[in-house]
Amino acid sequence: MMSKLLEMAKGEGIDILYWDFREPLQGVYCTGTNIPSTIALSNRLIASSCNDICSILAELLGAHFSFARAGEEVIYPCYNGKKERTTLLAKEWAANYLISQDDLHKALAQGNTDVNKLVNYFGFSEELIKIRLKIAIINKELAVS
Repeated sequence: MMSKLLEMAKGEGIDILYWDFREPLQGVYCTGTNIPSTIALSNRLIASSCNDICSILAELLGAHFSFARAGEEVIYPCYNGKKERTTLLAKEWAANYLISQDDLHKALAQGNTDVNKLVNYFGFSEELIKIRLKIAIINKELAVS
């Protein structure tokens, strides 16, 4: 999944770098007329699991796809545990991108029927799994036929 996210960023012309941010900042997406689209990830993430990095990178890519408009300046910080409407939009994009409807159905069919089992199955954060399940319920993706 990491390589897929990195390829997507490259395809969108987004530079990725690591930076020495203070807690709880985990990363930043920024772009603008005179600012190349950039995702800066916290140096602390280097020691994290690939799944943690993927979750954060996907959220920051979600900010790119949710908020970036030609020529407009966007600065989107990714904080640990931040819950604002703009943050939710990017996290919803990330959850939908990382976990397709088919993949979710497959996981549930294999008996991964609680959040902890889904976290282990997909390897993403509990928060991301809960967001994906909420989207699935709202969109009636889990309806039994």
